[in-house]
Amino acid sequence: MIRIVTVFLFFLLVNFSFSFDTSDQHEKELRQIVENYEIEDHDLRKGILRKYLIGADLVKSPGPEYITIGFIASNVHKKGLVDGILRVFGNYLKSIFLYSSGTPIHMVIITDAGSYKPLYHFMYNIIGAHLAELIIYEHTIDTRNDWLRLATFPKLKVEFVDILSITSPRRKEIDAMKLHYSIQPRDFERFKKNTLNGNTIVLSPKYQLDLFYMAPFYFEAFAQIDRLIMFDVDLKTDVDIGELYTYFDTMNSTEMIAVVADQADFYYTPSTYIQQFNSDKLMTTDKEKLKGLNTGVVLYDLDKMRKSEEYKKIITTHNLTHIKADLGIPEFTMTVGDQEWMTCAVWRYPQFFKMLPCEYNIQDTPVIKLENRCDKPGKIYHEHGQIHEKKKVKH
Repeated sequence: MIRIVTVFLFFLLVNFSFSFDTSDQHEKELRQIVENYEIEDHDLRKGILRKYLIGADLVKSPGPEYITIGFIASNVHKKGLVDGILRVFGNYLKSIFLYSSGTPIHMVIITDAGSYKPLYHFMYNIIGAHLAELIIYEHTIDTRNDWLRLATFPKLKVEFVDILSITSPRRKEIDAMKLHYSIQPRDFERFKKNTLNGNTIVLSPKYQLDLFYMAPFYFEAFAQIDRLIMFDVDLKTDVDIGELYTYFDTMNSTEMIAVVADQADFYYTPSTYIQQFNSDKLMTTDKEKLKGLNTGVVLYDLDKMRKSEEYKKIITTHNLTHIKADLGIPEFTMTVGDQEWMTCAVWRYPQFFKMLPCEYNIQDTPVIKLENRCDKPGKIYHEHGQIHEKKKVKH
């Protein structure tokens, strides 16, 4: 039934034969949506979604009015590894569409050959379902409001990028990083469960996957993109994504990565240790930076990164893997991939980082301490999924 409704909806959208009463203004707004897309085979969605997997180096912005955002959705065809990824990704996409005020979006989904087809059909259905729901409920909610939201459904282009085009050129560096920023298979049982603030944390073997080690190299992989916002898939937004994009213009001449501080005290131990025993190795006194980072939402000024010889020096194999020693914490176990490297980098090379307001990554975890809670109304919410076993505990 859902498929029939969706197909019928798009027939209506293309042919403008409405079976219910609409005003001229409503029809004008709907026509504007249709004009935003290249229509193939009488279906808007085929003009939105690229039909094949491409290399990151081939990705180009569809136009100057678009903002480029990215997601990693790999291994979706492998059961048991990242269960629920499409469910949470779908929720985030729906919130992006719902709260759009019309900012054109160029969406880049980094994936693998086995996941491309499931993701294509997933995106095809998500877009159709969203528009179908808006029309189906047109008479039951605020009619004018529904039509305004439909009329501001963003101009959208979606591309699917082969993860190997990012990881293969940096195979040496990625393999080296895994030795320092994830639990090794031989030690997994020993570290499988850990505690933080009295809560049990289940550490996933997924952090041995390449996808958790790509962040330092986006600047060279996406050679034709100047600005990129990368999101985790387990988010929800209450604002138009264009609002976040404006923070690119607030970065100073050395800042090229913008990110929100960790809110779960995940880095309390190494941060405190460095401050107490190796303060001479710590290059920042910024309280937000000292908390460490959560990379669920990250702005990358790729153009600045490409032009910075200083940045390029810190991502050599030697510097990527010796930064913990440079901070005086070579023996500290780090577990979740490039977020750990980025946290070390913000302590050692703070000039590259701008701290975003906390409301752009409200971290919903069971281990939040009251003093770390964001004191502003949330705009983007980060739901950490099944990382923690226990329910949320207030401290």
